[in-house]
Formats: sequence, C-alpha cells, structure tokens
Amino acid sequence: MRLFDVISIIGCAGLVQGTRMSLELQGYTINDGLGKAYKIMYHGRVWNEARLVCIDEGGKLAVPKTEKEFKFLQQLVRTMKYAEISGTQFAILSWLGINNIANHTIWVNVDGENINDSEFHKWAGNNGQAYSGPLEPHCAAIDGMNFGLRDFWCHRAQPFICEKTLL
Repeated sequence: MRLFDVISIIGCAGLVQGTRMSLELQGYTINDGLGKAYKIMYHGRVWNEARLVCIDEGGKLAVPKTEKEFKFLQQLVRTMKYAEISGTQFAILSWLGINNIANHTIWVNVDGENINDSEFHKWAGNNGQAYSGPLEPHCAAIDGMNFGLRDFWCHRAQPFICEKTLL
C-alpha cells in the first residue's frame, strides 16, 4: 500500500468521524443501526416552516419508514425537555415528514412516497382516516404515548424532528 493510499484512508475516516462529531455537537442523536441522525427542534413551527427548517439544516422532516424507526423516534419524543418547548400551545405532538396536503385522502411523505407503500404506516386510534377535507389538510405527528402516527392541522405550530442520513 502506498503512503498516499494510507493518508487518503485516514483522511476519509477522519472526515466521517468529524461529520458524526459535528452532528452530535449540533444536537443530533445518532442511530447507527438506522444509519441516520435526528434532532428535536423545540421551537414550534407550522408544518411547512418546519419542513423548510430541516432542509436548511441539510436534512428533512423525519419519516419513520419502519416500525423500528418509529419506536426510536417515539423514544426520542419521550426524552424531550418539555419545559424548553416554545411557540406552541400543544407541545405533546412533534411534526414528522408526512402530510395529505396535495390530496386529503392520500398520505405521502416528504420523499414523495405514499406511506401505504412503506413498511410503516400505522395510525394511532382513528387518526389518518381522511377526516380532513380539501380545505383543511392534515400533517402527521408523533407523541410519546400512542403507538402510531397522529394527524393534526398543518397550520398549528408544533415542535418537530429533523433527520439526516449518515455518510
């Protein structure tokens, strides 16, 4: 192995570690098993503003595509510092990257996929049953107690979870 190759390998390893360290310093929680990092944003935003904040962070609103990922996100929500939440009157729900804005009968994630085509699309109780009309779209959220997605009015400011894929 040439010296250049060794330096390149060491440099790349340092880059990945630096990225992980950078994510942790920015407040992200890393899940190696999922290959993702998540950050709870404590200042409530309406759903579309939350989506844009996550994009500005270099990520997206979190989308649980498996039951394992949903359970991890729900555990994160359970550890939230509720006293630090601001800008909302209903702090128990945190936005996820799922909505029915384009068609009130179809729930899609921020990747443009119908959530019924993903492994995880379980709703808590009667949530997600298309009770919203075309003039009142809903977006999906998560809470720390109910297993499954919750639907809520997109125009309400809520805390939210950003997601980044690990390199």
